[in-house]
Amino acid sequence: MSELPYNYPAFALAWSEWIQYRKEIKKPYKSDKSIERQLNWFIRHKLTVEQAIECIDEAIRNGWQGLFLPKNNLGNGQGANKQGGATPSGGGTSTNRTDALRRW
Repeated sequence: MSELPYNYPAFALAWSEWIQYRKEIKKPYKSDKSIERQLNWFIRHKLTVEQAIECIDEAIRNGWQGLFLPKNNLGNGQGANKQGGATPSGGGTSTNRTDALRRW
């Protein structure tokens, strides 16, 4: 398996939940290359670990099959989202993970 792009326990937990979720919806990644490309996607879009976790949480929360850039977290002030998706609404387990990251 590919190396995780963020060395934080909260991201490792979110990623393992994403992999499990994909299996549960019968859409598992079919190759290590697919997983590698998905992990590189976070880095290519220059997401912070908090933003990466929110992408995962939002996708699971909304029942999506893929990950999308958060509209309000791109850092360019425009909130553009070329891949679609809804604006993240707080709550869920991401708050606990974000708190864990801050304590890290």
